[in-house]
Amino acid sequence: SEGEKSVYLTNLPAELLELFLQEDNHILSVNAIGEALWGIDGNYENRVYQVISRLRDFLKQFPSLSIDRESIGNYQLKINEI
Repeated sequence: SEGEKSVYLTNLPAELLELFLQEDNHILSVNAIGEALWGIDGNYENRVYQVISRLRDFLKQFPSLSIDRESIGNYQLKINEI
């Protein structure tokens, strides 16, 4: 929640947000996300992109939060002061 806005996340986007918040620099690789959410089957790249997209949709309601591609295969949760 932010101010009076609240969003209820579904399981995977909520888990992904928690993963980002646990990292000091809020940067995660596609591989780290896939391993944390689905284990080490190695076939999760498309699923990672889908859950990132869903979390981005939830975060659109909060201008202080965004997920940006930091570099190839790495994403960062950006937290800006408003």
